[in-house]
This record gives sequence, C-alpha cells and structure tokens, in this order.
Amino acid sequence: MVVITGNGATNTILQANTAPNMATYRVLEVSGVGNLALNNLTVQNGRCDGDCATQGNRGGGILNNGTLTLEGVTVSSNSASFGAGIFNILNGTGTLTLNNSTVSGNSALRAPPPNTDVMGSQGEKETGSKEAKDQKAGSPENWKLYNDDENLGCVRR
Repeated sequence: MVVITGNGATNTILQANTAPNMATYRVLEVSGVGNLALNNLTVQNGRCDGDCATQGNRGGGILNNGTLTLEGVTVSSNSASFGAGIFNILNGTGTLTLNNSTVSGNSALRAPPPNTDVMGSQGEKETGSKEAKDQKAGSPENWKLYNDDENLGCVRR
C-alpha cells in the first residue's frame, strides 16, 4: 500500500496544473493491483478530454482500477468526459472508500447528469463512513446515486 499524507486539504495540494482546464493529464491513477491511501490533502486541476494515456476521457482527478481510500481529502476543479473527479473502474477491481472527504466542483463534459463528480463503470461498490453510506443511499442533504443502462454508478452532488 502506498500512503500519501498531507498537512490538510488547504496546505497540501496534488495538482496537474496550477490552473483548472489547462492540463492534458489526470492527477493520479491507481492500477488494478494498486492500493493507494490519500489523507488530508487536495487533488485538483486534472483533465482528461481524450488525451490521457489510459481511459482517455475518464477520471480527470483520479482513475481507480485498484483500491483507493480517501480520508479528509478534497477532490475538486477536475474535468473529464466521464467521472471528472474520480472514475472508479468497477468491472475491473476498483474499490473506492471515502471518509470525511469532499468530491465536488468537478466538471464532466459528457456524462449524464451534468457535472458528475464520481462515476463507476458498472454498478456501485463505494464503501466507507456513515457519511459515505448516506451519500450512497442518496440522502437528500448529501449525494444522489444516478443509474441508467449506459452509465451505471454515477454519484453526483
């Protein structure tokens, strides 16, 4: 497992570029055998609009095909056609856990509904704190889960 621990979301920033919508690559990618934990930091300004080396238009902030755990992390100001903040590849081995984290303010260019922050490729498999479970269940004050035949496992704000 690789663990990256920051000094708070406002103090530690992992970014593809200093300005939003300028990069031509995502911030982080977790492979199918990868296991990454991010703590107390921000992931921002990644962009995948067809130019990223793998899954070219998915996961502007983070593309996850392994195990990804976020604790006290903010994922914002990323863009992609699908899953602008995080794209979790569920038909592979992607497992995503969110605890006390915020994924918002990301821009998905083509995924319904507009401005999708987190998207999974088949069903949903997100786990984590009560807040994440509430979000998964679609409680009104949190995120809503959106599913259709073409784009399963979209979570939006």
